[in-house]
Amino acid sequence: MYNTIILKVGEAKLTKAEFDKFSEGDTIFGTDSNPTELQRWKIAEENEAKAQLAKHCCEYNKGIELYYITEYALEYCECDEDGEFVQGSDFDLAEKKITKFEIYCNYGVLAAEKRKVYTYGNKNETSVASDKLSVELPENEYFSLHETESGCLFVKSAWGWDYDINEVLIGNEKPYFHALDKNMKAHNVYLDVLN
Repeated sequence: MYNTIILKVGEAKLTKAEFDKFSEGDTIFGTDSNPTELQRWKIAEENEAKAQLAKHCCEYNKGIELYYITEYALEYCECDEDGEFVQGSDFDLAEKKITKFEIYCNYGVLAAEKRKVYTYGNKNETSVASDKLSVELPENEYFSLHETESGCLFVKSAWGWDYDINEVLIGNEKPYFHALDKNMKAHNVYLDVLN
């Protein structure tokens, strides 16, 4: 029976080939993983442990050449009087946080020839040329990125509505998310271009 809960963090920098073989949780409980212990509780303090885990998010970010991974989890296990591991373990991973993704900057789009048009997922089919950009959604109070079970990204708003990225992605000189809330008030959050 478990008597201990341990908050752990694991980190990795992976190539595309390594990331393709990666599974969520591998930095915590995967083969050759070496996570760091951050905090420990008795099993009776489970609510406190879960509250601490909720302050953290797992991040899986794609850089120019590498994928940067940070994972947090609670490990439920049995430890002896000295705090040494005896047996277990079950794990509870923190929620996933996504901030970085790729978009296209399209030029010469039909009916918008003199400005840039930004798209997610695919180039605009009427564009003359396109550049792929890595962008990051900065910390903000209006929009957050989430992933469906099938791996597609979408945007959640502070007023409870979900959007396809292309529904809120606009801009000319710089890409940004734009949407109207329930009171028809506009909210804009500029994306940070990473390349």
